[in-house]
Amino acid sequence: MWWIVGALTAFLLVMSPVMGYLAQPWAPFWLKGANAVPPPVVVSSNEQTVDLDNLAPIVGMVSDSQRYRLARAAGWGTEDAIIATAISIAENGSGNPSALSGENFDKSRDLGLWQINSGWWPQFGGHAALIDPWRNVQAAYYIKGRQGWCAWSTYLASCGAGHTGSYAAFLGRARAASQVQPSPGEA
Repeated sequence: MWWIVGALTAFLLVMSPVMGYLAQPWAPFWLKGANAVPPPVVVSSNEQTVDLDNLAPIVGMVSDSQRYRLARAAGWGTEDAIIATAISIAENGSGNPSALSGENFDKSRDLGLWQINSGWWPQFGGHAALIDPWRNVQAAYYIKGRQGWCAWSTYLASCGAGHTGSYAAFLGRARAASQVQPSPGEA
């Protein structure tokens, strides 16, 4: 009887990386590092193409228009990038990329511009990686693809208990941010 338990345990230990990949097929992309990005995409309202490998790093607080451009660079279309920007503003009004929430009801915490929950941190390189605005928006894009906008408590109250719908108050600000043209040298 014990040999069966031992054999099953050994099998699970050997197969866990394969099972992890099958459960999270995009994990290798996220774990390759901050420079593992898709090819250039359209990131501004004037439809110019930006080379994501050569984006100027964002230092200090992040503006609404920078949040919008990050959302577009991550892969969201224009309207979804506006929603993502409004959610980011509602979640982290300061624009501080290293903003850390207090404890949630389940003892987890949220980090960064899109307030990524600590349950996701290991998958995206941990705390140190997620204070980078680009990594934070990549995580947000992935999470939205898995859970929809209801992953953020600031989205529609119809998502369930604890959801406020407060992002809607920031949609005008997000739309205005989508119209701001980048400064020369800024992507």
